Amino acid sequence: MALVLWALLPCGRAAAAELSGADGVAATDSRAGSHDACGSSPCPPPTERHWYGWQTLATDGAGIALIAVGGGLKFEGPIGVTAASVGVGSLFLGGPIVHIAHGRWPIGVLDLGLRLTLPIVGGYIAGQGCYGECGAQAFAVLMIGLAPIWIDAALLAREDVPVESARHARGLMVPRSLARLGVAELHPTTLRMRGGLALGLGGSF
Repeated sequence: MALVLWALLPCGRAAAAELSGADGVAATDSRAGSHDACGSSPCPPPTERHWYGWQTLATDGAGIALIAVGGGLKFEGPIGVTAASVGVGSLFLGGPIVHIAHGRWPIGVLDLGLRLTLPIVGGYIAGQGCYGECGAQAFAVLMIGLAPIWIDAALLAREDVPVESARHARGLMVPRSLARLGVAELHPTTLRMRGGLALGLGGSF
């Protein structure tokens, strides 16, 4: 019996050393794989697609409202001329400025190009005249003229940001009274109902 135990003891030590060596190799391989995946620098934080089109829509809406004010004053007088001028400037420059504020200069330049060229195309079509029914042509001109607004908000105003920044951007400021109750974030919510659309406010604790 003593001989058997004496014979098994070296084998047990060798097996333990072999398992320990295998674990060390696996850990080394795991670290090496992580190092190869991210290179010499640490891995970047996870990102999330963030939509900020409401900001471009806000500048476009303000521009249209100011032009309407100027039109109501028949574009006469200092108020009418100033309102219309600022409104036109907001329509052409508001969206690009929003993109540049987000650090997206190429998208801002592209947006400015769309806002300068598409209305010219619409004006060219309108200047061709029409024969008979002009509803289709007027609709096409309107859609082409307004195309930069929805292209901007629906397609261009999207960026990849860190997950925590995206959550903070979507959330609303939490009042102190709710923060004392443990509310960490507030988010607007919508619910489609049979009679219309219900707006609400949700929170996370």
